[in-house]
Amino acid sequence: MLWYYVENLAQRGPVSDEQFRELVRSGVVGPETLVWREGLPEWKPWREVSGEAPVAGAAGAPPLGLGPVVGGSGAGSAPTDPAAMVEALRARGGAAFDIGAALSRGFEALKAHFLTAVGVLLIYVAIGFAFGLIGQIPLVGCLASVAQLAITGPLTASVLLFFRGVARGEKPGLDQAFLGFRQPLFVQVLLIGLITQGLMFVVMMLVIVPFGGMAVLSELMGASSGSSMADAVLIPLMIGVGLIVGAFALYVYVIWTPAYLIAADTGAGFWQAMEASRKIVHQSFMSWVGFYLLSLVLLLVGILVFCVGYLVAAALVTTAFCVIWEDIRRQASAGAAEPSA
Repeated sequence: MLWYYVENLAQRGPVSDEQFRELVRSGVVGPETLVWREGLPEWKPWREVSGEAPVAGAAGAPPLGLGPVVGGSGAGSAPTDPAAMVEALRARGGAAFDIGAALSRGFEALKAHFLTAVGVLLIYVAIGFAFGLIGQIPLVGCLASVAQLAITGPLTASVLLFFRGVARGEKPGLDQAFLGFRQPLFVQVLLIGLITQGLMFVVMMLVIVPFGGMAVLSELMGASSGSSMADAVLIPLMIGVGLIVGAFALYVYVIWTPAYLIAADTGAGFWQAMEASRKIVHQSFMSWVGFYLLSLVLLLVGILVFCVGYLVAAALVTTAFCVIWEDIRRQASAGAAEPSA
């Protein structure tokens, strides 16, 4: 029997039973690695296939559905049209997932690639730190800020694609750490990042500018009637502004983070990917919010552990996010395969 598997975002195979067993023993094929053989209707994680007896089926190549942009998404036969993916999930009652199970599976996947994952995160952090230092240089600082804004999208896509490899039990190396900068994906994720950051900036200005005017007014009031009145106005204003901006930032990141993976998986344009992402997230919005809030708590706890814990927490929540997305893609695959009523 011949086997196919996904490694470094690309389809591998066919390999014989003996060769495949060696891949499992050596760790190339892990529990989350997507595999296919004759008798399987779609790509499945090895952990789901390892206990199954081979079933006779149609010979030939594995089902299509590997994304065209970065050498294959390995997500089985999930629809390559974002709109079809949305409809397939809606037909199944929405994109459901278990936060605790995702974190648990993410932790298990991360253990096998812990040093590599943390090392790659350090590279990403170092890039941000370098831009921050350059930003302090007169004249050059403005250019550095523009450049940092421009790479936000490609860098975010690179992070997600790398950790998706980790979530699948693959062995992503440093050569897989910057997939978001490859064409033609680069332009689409660049635009996703620019729109996301630009919208954040506009909302902050709409909130902060009026707040600044009210702060000046409260200072004038305080000068004439005492500082207690100024404090009584300023403190609630500061709290209100923080809550508004924070809630909007959470909403933006919740609805549009999957857009990077949708663009990579399907080759869709930036807006098509963002719309599909928004619609998929809204199908189970509160679960996504819960995941992001829990992730934020883990990141804050990580910062308290001498900042080193932040890297561990960031690696864990990013891997868990990719576990969730892979499950959602498999649900879309199953929904697309179900006969319509």
